Amino acid sequence: MSENRLPKWVLLTHQIASQSSGFRVKVWRKLQEIGAIAVKNAAYVLPGSPAALEDFQWLRQEIVDAGGEATVFTADTVSRAEDQEIVRAFQEARDRDYAALLEDLHVLEKAGAEGEGDKIAADLKRLGRRLEALIAIDFFDAPRRAEALAAHRRCEELIQKPKASQEVVRVSKPAAYRKRRWVTRKHPHIDRLASAWLIQRYIDPEARFAFVEEGAKLRKGDVPFDMFEVEFGHHGDDCTFETLRKAFGLDDPALEVAARIIHDADLKNGKFGRRDVEGIEKAIRALGSQLPDDRLLEVGMLLFDGLLEIVRREGLP
Repeated sequence: MSENRLPKWVLLTHQIASQSSGFRVKVWRKLQEIGAIAVKNAAYVLPGSPAALEDFQWLRQEIVDAGGEATVFTADTVSRAEDQEIVRAFQEARDRDYAALLEDLHVLEKAGAEGEGDKIAADLKRLGRRLEALIAIDFFDAPRRAEALAAHRRCEELIQKPKASQEVVRVSKPAAYRKRRWVTRKHPHIDRLASAWLIQRYIDPEARFAFVEEGAKLRKGDVPFDMFEVEFGHHGDDCTFETLRKAFGLDDPALEVAARIIHDADLKNGKFGRRDVEGIEKAIRALGSQLPDDRLLEVGMLLFDGLLEIVRREGLP
């Protein structure tokens, strides 16, 4: 098979010795972890990609080494109706996962609303990791993803609420932020991508970016953004993009329009009443479901270049 032509689906069939109940559970958990779903009898499927093929090949080897039987193969000839059925099955599986996560997020949100924001930070980090893991295997943008992201963001805001009165401090020496490594959370969405674009285009043209787990240890000289309790994050009612724009004194009117779009898309509070956020948000979510973070960043740079060009040319209010 050509490296440039990926199969539509990658499938694994397996048979494990009946006495190996512990190993059977281990295989099942691994299949859940990589996001595979069951089709027919003892056949599991993933969307075609080099990563999916590698995941199944490793699992096949484990099963064979344990005395079982397993086969990995690819398929391109599934009918359109069957394709749609499989996609729906993936979406339904992820929606069930999101529903379980949402239950836990709603419990945290209630605790935060009752003034216990400082107590839920550790639990929210744990749930944030669960959310990121789900997004990584949400190959077809399940409907409840947006709901889970919004609930997680609301919990973040409750934790940050005690600092809402703090003003964004204007950076006195912008040159000190040149040629730096800027660090943010994995699986960037609209605010993190737009902030990275703003950093590279207006603040640090030679910026390098890293995407890490929440709570990861930073290197000396790293500049974190859009993470918990950092200078360049959410402040009061501002998203990270707005914080960066104010901190570095970026007063371009076109950037202000962009900031309003980013704010409404990220915080979903309708502050600016933008009706043009849904398309860009869906585009980023769709791209994020198919691209690794570094590639998504490259595409995001072009996307926000285009957005600013449209704002300048058409003078969007």
